[in-house]
Amino acid sequence: MGYHVDAKQFDIWLKRQKRKYDFYAPIDFDGVVGYAQIECAEQIVFDRKPVLSFKEVLRPVTERLFFDRDVKTKDKTPVFLLHSCDIHVLRRLDDLYPYSIPAEQCYKTLRQSIKIILIGCRQSFENCLCVSMGSNICNDYDMSLDKEKDIYQIDCKSPEWNREFLNMGCERYFVLPCQVHENRL
Repeated sequence: MGYHVDAKQFDIWLKRQKRKYDFYAPIDFDGVVGYAQIECAEQIVFDRKPVLSFKEVLRPVTERLFFDRDVKTKDKTPVFLLHSCDIHVLRRLDDLYPYSIPAEQCYKTLRQSIKIILIGCRQSFENCLCVSMGSNICNDYDMSLDKEKDIYQIDCKSPEWNREFLNMGCERYFVLPCQVHENRL
């Protein structure tokens, strides 16, 4: 189900969801785009490729490891706003972390709990190879988010989030996430 919402509506939705979720998106760190927790839609960078990876948030360099059978997770569920190529990277991480090793139970628990919001790409960024690598298209997300001028176009697959948008009075639209079909290189 799709929606067109303005920044104010998206921020209201985001604020309501922040009771349950922590949202991590590409933001501008004084000219360098990397991932961090967001508070409003205005912070999300749509038009530049992140230099710093989401993996630094997902699996920090220093992290407390648990070896118990019951792995504790954070109070809130993480939600990552990722481009299609980064969602494909996440799939490769799933292949790299062997679930049979007790120390990696932390990753398995984290991975099963996170939600994904796909950020559509209107054009290929410099040095992108997503089309050549087959990572330009992704259907494995809870919601997609594209920005067209002052309107956020949303394709929502999450029943919980759909109810929230409908309760806010958002009108339904047919929305397909933006996809790159040709790389410059």
